[in-house]
Amino acid sequence: MLAFGIALKPDLVFNPPAGHHGRAPAQRDRSPHLFAHPSPACGVSHPGPDPNSTGRAGIQHMKRKIPIKQLLRWHLAQAEAAAPTAPRARRLLEAARPWWETQPEQFQALAEQLGRIHTAPDDAVTKPKASSVGYPVPVLMVHRAEKMETSARVIYLNVYDGRLRLRLRLDTVALKSSEGVEVTFVNSQLRPLFSTKAISLKTKEYRLDVELREPLARDWERLKAQDKMPFLLLFRSSETEV
Repeated sequence: MLAFGIALKPDLVFNPPAGHHGRAPAQRDRSPHLFAHPSPACGVSHPGPDPNSTGRAGIQHMKRKIPIKQLLRWHLAQAEAAAPTAPRARRLLEAARPWWETQPEQFQALAEQLGRIHTAPDDAVTKPKASSVGYPVPVLMVHRAEKMETSARVIYLNVYDGRLRLRLRLDTVALKSSEGVEVTFVNSQLRPLFSTKAISLKTKEYRLDVELREPLARDWERLKAQDKMPFLLLFRSSETEV
């Protein structure tokens, strides 16, 4: 029997392969980093495996769960951003003020013209009969830039529970306005008392219903349609130029 001697270097270690036919079986790397972090050369990136994924068809995208309160706050913020800007407090106060305060010069000029209207000569003013309408009330009608002097007769007047219900007929044609008419009551000193909307009933008739303040409501409770009225009337259409 022959013997062979093999000399090995001391720094080399020979481990014979194990397995079938002397070859080591290939081991598959099942670590998730192969899918979660692919090579930059491929130009594709992925956030990584979904811990809730079933692994049935590769990697599924992670679904983000948003709380309902956070979603409602987001919708509210979007609605506020799309809403028009609220008017400033100064503009609201200006809109609430009567027109004679916001346009004092215009009111002064109209009131002076209203005070110069003579419905009848002084010696011809007599108390009307009980069956007829009352005294003529001076009226200045303003529509856009046009002005017309006329008078009105009170057909019905009642002051009860602090409210004035009045119906009157103009001596001339009514004010032509498609947007409505505002009637301003002016006293004998040409001071504004109040203003309200009037409803057109016929060609020359108007009706209004307005709440009166004290002491005006108490003082006017005794008024009748046949009495001489303690006021003058200024008709303004909504189309009147400022």
